[in-house]
Amino acid sequence: SLCRLRSMSGLPPIGRGPKVAGSRPVVRTICVRLVDSTGRKLVDLDVDPHSSWVSLKVKIEDVMGLPRELVTLAVKAGVPRDSEQLLSYCRDGALHVTLFTSLDWDASERRRSDIGVLSVHTQKPGSGVIAAVSQRLEDADAFVRFAAVESLGSLAGYAPDAAISASSARLEHPDHKVRQSASAALVDIAARGHTGALTAIIEHLKHSDHHVRRAAVRNIAVARGDARVIEAVVALLEHPTATVRRAAVDALEVVAEKGDRRTLKMLVELLGRSDALVRSSTLRALRALAVKADEEVQLVIAWFRHDAAGVRRDALDALLLVADRGHRCALLAAAELLADSDMRVRARAADTVSALAFARDEFAIAALVEHLSDHTSEVRRLALRTLRPLLSPGSRSAIASLQKCLGDEDGDVKRNAALILQDVYGEECEVPDTTSATTASTLSQSKTFRPARPVTIFSEMLDGPRKRGEGLNLW
Repeated sequence: SLCRLRSMSGLPPIGRGPKVAGSRPVVRTICVRLVDSTGRKLVDLDVDPHSSWVSLKVKIEDVMGLPRELVTLAVKAGVPRDSEQLLSYCRDGALHVTLFTSLDWDASERRRSDIGVLSVHTQKPGSGVIAAVSQRLEDADAFVRFAAVESLGSLAGYAPDAAISASSARLEHPDHKVRQSASAALVDIAARGHTGALTAIIEHLKHSDHHVRRAAVRNIAVARGDARVIEAVVALLEHPTATVRRAAVDALEVVAEKGDRRTLKMLVELLGRSDALVRSSTLRALRALAVKADEEVQLVIAWFRHDAAGVRRDALDALLLVADRGHRCALLAAAELLADSDMRVRARAADTVSALAFARDEFAIAALVEHLSDHTSEVRRLALRTLRPLLSPGSRSAIASLQKCLGDEDGDVKRNAALILQDVYGEECEVPDTTSATTASTLSQSKTFRPARPVTIFSEMLDGPRKRGEGLNLW
């Protein structure tokens, strides 16, 4: 429409001079489209068609930051001389030019040296420099890739977003050598204080490809002890995808110091989540980072009053991770859950009391002996199993209750009680012949202290019903 109006008013078209009878119109500007060696568009430039090719290289240096000494321009007809005019190669007001840098040359030594020229002598590197150097992360020569990693780290001070984006994109490359180079570049950029690189590393913990996640776990070590990074990684423990939660646990082991109070407090808070798999991931992280400390013991005990039975069970598992054996406050709190309304919580509490108490601890023995009268046979059997490591010939308070168990309606309870009386106190008892040989064998070999069931990330799955064909691999 604008061209039509100009024509009606007698003005020449845009970009063209006045028409002269019997001659072609005078072209004022032409559009030069620059593409790289792969044909990908880089930039469009409006230039004077009467200018020389060396003037175009100067303009490219101003716009893209590529030093003219490293630039070679080519058209379909070949490589023009610097002194020639652009108009000689122009058709219909447009010119397609392929831009090569010496980084594309066959000699690896030249590529390596020119990468150094780009990183040291370029005054204001732009996206063109970053693109050229980052392309060398895919170079077949390991020394060239290493030079590209170092160069990107120094160039990131001028264009951090472009450097981070170029490095992150190559973390998904099918060649593991390229992924390693991209990882090294991100770490180098992050080590120079660019927080965007750390954000990119954390984002890659959520990637669908396990190679990318594994690289992110390794790379995050550059931010070891950084509170903001740790907080972001802890938040990923609540991610709906199991593989992401596992990557977050692995990353926490790398980035957080063992025993760091701030990290442990955030993890303990996650024990109250309704999702059992989130709690399992949290327990795994606690297992790697927790130390025995009174402050964490109090934080864990607070979850014993939670309405959800699963939270109370997992809190008992966490208590074993933060409480020393013989810790009185932890032992008293665990013993209170022996009277819990949920049978599985009572069973887990019995395991915890047995694991926390020393041998011949009269308080723990009395608490577990009281459990021998539980109305469920499963809990009575567990009480016998957890009571056995605490007993010795000198602890006589359990004998009456054990003798009472000889008349229990459950055959396993009777047999196990008889075995304890024989092994610990030397009493001659008739051992009932039951089909539960596994329990008998286990108790007959328990002459020394044996810890209760170890805390694992599968605690929730082991306690719950499983459908046929389902495995235990949460990840």
